[in-house]
Amino acid sequence: MGVVLQDPKASLNPRMTVKEILHRPLAIHDFPKRERLDRILDVLESVGLEPGHLWRYPHEFSGDQQQRISVARAIILNPDLIVLDEPTSALDVSVQAKILNLLTDLQREFKLTYLFISHNLTVIQYICDWVAVMYLGKIVELTKNERFFEIMKHPYTISLLSAAPIPDPKRRYEEKILLAGEIPSPINPPPRCRFHPRCSHRMEVCKREQPDFTEVEKDHSVACYLYH
Repeated sequence: MGVVLQDPKASLNPRMTVKEILHRPLAIHDFPKRERLDRILDVLESVGLEPGHLWRYPHEFSGDQQQRISVARAIILNPDLIVLDEPTSALDVSVQAKILNLLTDLQREFKLTYLFISHNLTVIQYICDWVAVMYLGKIVELTKNERFFEIMKHPYTISLLSAAPIPDPKRRYEEKILLAGEIPSPINPPPRCRFHPRCSHRMEVCKREQPDFTEVEKDHSVACYLYH
């Protein structure tokens, strides 16, 4: 498994060159010594960087290039799964598309599986095959990408999509769903259904029992008593 963190500047060791950063996972996992430099150069090329970048330090790169180094470190051991934790949120909008396109290209090339964590619904729609919505650490809805943006079921998902900006002047003034109350503490979440204190559809059973994940349609599951 590999991981790409949110802030590349903070996740790269400022005292190590790019070569040292990429060499470290190979050394830890006993990658054959004779093949290490070739592997580093291959991966560097895959993420759009050049051999001359090997001797530079992270602060000498742009945010886009720093994230490319993070991606190179994540794929250098040919993982089956890569966890991407808000990989574009710390970048300028102008370079976010470059990183997303890089990730999709690498996914095809190395046959990778991504667990992509993001609050940006546009990015989710672009890159993900399946979408899982979480509220206070619990998954409340799971479905395929193409269904998620058309048929929402869980009250929290509906309110979440309602809050997303719509780049259409004719739809700009559509009524938004405003949730009541404050977001509970993740350290001490509400018992049973965690969304029930803010849900306009709550029932007494929501306060007593945690709803099971129910498949309401093919490839579409929801954790809500409205669909039990």
